[in-house]
Amino acid sequence: MLSDLLPLMTYCLVMSSTPGPNNVMLTALGANFGYRRSLAPILGINVGVFAQTLLCCLGLGSLFLAYPQAHAVLRVTGVLYLVYLAGSSAASRRPRAGQPSP
Repeated sequence: MLSDLLPLMTYCLVMSSTPGPNNVMLTALGANFGYRRSLAPILGINVGVFAQTLLCCLGLGSLFLAYPQAHAVLRVTGVLYLVYLAGSSAASRRPRAGQPSP
């Protein structure tokens, strides 16, 4: 059992301690708004990483091998969502100097 759990624990340790985009964003939030106001994003990222790791451990890869169409649907849905996020980010208006942000 430990031989199966050790790679997972190593992965979780490395992913939670390296300066990836989540850690950089949380550091900036903490520096700008303090710990209390940054607690919701911290918990949200932890829950998301936990859910992703749990699904992978429960055999999501085996499901995709059994049903390749599900993998294709998930891939296309992910691409469309990223395109939507990029478009909404590009279309957002930046506040001018001296104007408060919404």
